[in-house]
Amino acid sequence: MEVLPNQLMSAVFKTIENLGFRIREADCEEAPRRLRGRLPFVQEFEFVPTSGLFRGRLDELEVVFFPSGNGALDIMLQVDRRARGLAGLFSEAIGADETNVRMSVSNADIPNLQQKIQNVIQRYA
Repeated sequence: MEVLPNQLMSAVFKTIENLGFRIREADCEEAPRRLRGRLPFVQEFEFVPTSGLFRGRLDELEVVFFPSGNGALDIMLQVDRRARGLAGLFSEAIGADETNVRMSVSNADIPNLQQKIQNVIQRYA
């Protein structure tokens, strides 16, 4: 059985690709504790920056989708910054180099989706 993304998810994937990321891995994981009441498992997509603005600034970008009704999506982004210098190595060692961000998108966002997602990632990169 093949499961395909809906139009909005496809637009998010295309946007992330246009920002210079490529998919490294997709897997199902136990949902984070704060989400377990709603979902026992989530599908997580891991992307690595291979070109563009975030190459050299991020180690990876993790993406999890949550349908939120009315055709909208909540997206959980985990922005994993690349370690720079001694402080960066320390941050990476204690897990302080990752920021979890939740954002919502709808079909009305598709024309400006790249700018919207880029702004969110830049804020935490």
